[in-house]
Amino acid sequence: MTIEEIKSRLRIQDVLAHYGIEPNKNKHINCPFHEDKTPSMKVYAETNTVYCFSGNCATHGSSLDVIEFVMQMEGGTKRQAILKCKALLGHIEPMKGELRAMDQVWKSLQQSLGRSEKAKSYLKNRGLSTKGVGYHSGQLHKGKLAKEAKSVGLINEQNKPWAANCVLYPLKDALDKVVSLYGRSLTTGHFYLSGRCGLYPSYPSKKAKQIILTESIIDATSLLEIKALKDYEVLALYGTNGLTEEHKKALESCGDLEEIILLLDGDAAGAKASKKYQVELQQLLPKVSTRIVELPNNTDINELWANHLSEAMFVELLQVEKPKSLENKLNTANPNNLIYQGMHAVYYVKGFSSLKNLDSLKVTLVTELEHKKSRGKVEMYEDTAVQKYCRTASQKLGINEDLLDLDISLLTDELEAYRASFESAESMSSSIVKNFQISAEARKQAKAFLSHKNLFQRLNTLIGKTGIVGEENTRLLLLIVASSYKCKDPLHALIQGSSGTGKTLLLRKIMDMIPEQDRHIWTRISDKSLYHAGTKFKHSSIAVEDWDGLSEEVQYVVREMQSGKRLSSTITQKQANGKMENVEILAEGPISTLMCTTRGAVYEDNMSRCLLVAVDESEEQTERILDYQYQKDRGEIDHKTELAAINQLQNMVYLLEPKSVVNPFAGKIQLPKRVHKIRRLNHLFQCFVKQITWLHQLQREVDNNGRIITTKEDIQLAINLLFETIILKVDELDGSLRQFFEQLKEYIQGQEEQEKHCFGRREIRQALGVRKSQLHNYIRSLLDLEYLKQVGGYSNKGFRYQIVYWDDNKALRKGIQNDLTEQLKAL
Repeated sequence: MTIEEIKSRLRIQDVLAHYGIEPNKNKHINCPFHEDKTPSMKVYAETNTVYCFSGNCATHGSSLDVIEFVMQMEGGTKRQAILKCKALLGHIEPMKGELRAMDQVWKSLQQSLGRSEKAKSYLKNRGLSTKGVGYHSGQLHKGKLAKEAKSVGLINEQNKPWAANCVLYPLKDALDKVVSLYGRSLTTGHFYLSGRCGLYPSYPSKKAKQIILTESIIDATSLLEIKALKDYEVLALYGTNGLTEEHKKALESCGDLEEIILLLDGDAAGAKASKKYQVELQQLLPKVSTRIVELPNNTDINELWANHLSEAMFVELLQVEKPKSLENKLNTANPNNLIYQGMHAVYYVKGFSSLKNLDSLKVTLVTELEHKKSRGKVEMYEDTAVQKYCRTASQKLGINEDLLDLDISLLTDELEAYRASFESAESMSSSIVKNFQISAEARKQAKAFLSHKNLFQRLNTLIGKTGIVGEENTRLLLLIVASSYKCKDPLHALIQGSSGTGKTLLLRKIMDMIPEQDRHIWTRISDKSLYHAGTKFKHSSIAVEDWDGLSEEVQYVVREMQSGKRLSSTITQKQANGKMENVEILAEGPISTLMCTTRGAVYEDNMSRCLLVAVDESEEQTERILDYQYQKDRGEIDHKTELAAINQLQNMVYLLEPKSVVNPFAGKIQLPKRVHKIRRLNHLFQCFVKQITWLHQLQREVDNNGRIITTKEDIQLAINLLFETIILKVDELDGSLRQFFEQLKEYIQGQEEQEKHCFGRREIRQALGVRKSQLHNYIRSLLDLEYLKQVGGYSNKGFRYQIVYWDDNKALRKGIQNDLTEQLKAL
């Protein structure tokens, strides 16, 4: 430990306390080096020194630092005083090649971060990297480094850990060594080691020209993530009262310093502290320019960075004046040749269209600089594609690729704003959807069909003519869900089935029955696209072909739209006056949704909002599908008949008007108590009943308020159609797994000594015709649920299994059916 380290770490107050000396309220003490009745020695915490004003004192005329004070007190040599100071710091001189206690502890804390998924997830959510960060789980007092951890203050005298469950950042001295730590809790709060010293991320370079001061360490580390700010150095303050003497000394040592930028939080406290610090710094460094940059109201740097404020916007935020080139907005006089005057070059976007997919922005881009041009196609939403284009263009035009990257980032923002400026989809040539056309004769036929007494029976027959084979109850239920987009409380369905069972084809066939302008079928959804939808999808029917392929963020957004019928978020935009402000964007529903999944267990918050539908995977259904395919190949099924049936169904959905429904029987039908998430399923059941009534709007009576009145027949239809969904909510096995287990039980019951019969995987694959991977998933799930147990075998020859839980699914179904039937009779 060097002399400079001792002086920076050992506080004069701690030295005085060691000798039992306590300063008065004026920071004076009785000088211990001469007879002193009135306190004549003053303590200067800012410089870490003391000074005696008495002419009788041998030390008069010079300030004493901590080492000199100890030397005077002990009456020894300077070396002895240094050793005493080290002892006061709890320092043990390391052997040659041995790490300091703090270095050992910090190395361990960095390794701990790599083992903590929750700490890494916390940093990722805040847009921060794991480089140069540690994690304190609170277990150091139990490990090999307990002694070292205690010596540096991570464990207190009561053997309790400091800042447990925190990500940690190092504070460094002028020699770039870690001397203290800052902890940020994964839940709430933050901590500094006792006797805080050092700076984050380090002392600024002596040649630093521009330094950004932030209010917190988290804000500082956020700025370090931004490559475009590499010309700025960053220094963290310790809050709105955290400009310390150590900060001031560090800034004074920067001989080439030209500018200090105060970038504190966008709240009242941050504004007040910025003005205070500006005055202090101007007095300290009168030749250095000091300016304040205001953030949007009630935001901080990390919040803006975590919410994806672009690097270019941060650069623009820090500029003294907005460059004139930025004031020239996108020239849209010729939609086929948009012109953008960037800060470093001119850009031409050729043949730009609105682009139907909001998750893509692929353009033909021409960059011009001093009569040289570079051309190429680039996907503006792909960083790698943009970087590749910039690299190629920079070589051809002789300009730094980072400058091109900055320009193109700003151009992307302009193109997004240009695309968003279209008021509706009809104004975009690439996304125009023709208005649904229906002739007077077709309208008359559709009304007659909807007025028929046996509507659902005739409706199911008509659906069968569209090419959907079997699945009588399922197909009718899905059409009811898909058509509910017109109502106040639309429905949602999740179609479960193994791979290759036809669930996606079923979904597409159902969606064909919805008028074209009201339906949207998606394979993929980007994380932020739905937030920018506005009213585009209001009262629309949405189909998601692969729910499993969506990110957690998108799944969250979809379920919020299902429940809340709207989305709201805030983005940061620069206003005409140059200030950054938060702007609220809204996406309006309601929507109805159909989704497909191969998973038996989906996140329960997603499942509970939907009616679960299992695809029929039986051999009988397979035979029906094959027979239909053979008939089609022989030319026995006319494709025109299918199209006519689809068109007739579209006409009927189109003619149905959004109307309110009242159910006088609500609460008189009780669902089984064993149903999972019964509150939500009951709500879904009531909405489904209303939807059936709504489909019968040309047949049902209306009350004085114009509401359609539900009948007992509607309740009966709802129970019949939702019976399998109710069973799925009661059964702990999902639909596909239940079908397999019933087939397995039937097979085992045909064997001798069925209760004791053991079987292998190959036997079941051959007997039931199940694929190897599919069977593996079934067996694993049944083992986890303790329906099967492993009773022998070997890993290289195959294991043997036995059924240990023979549940009676048929009795369960019959019991629920009888209960619902009795309740219906009592209406």
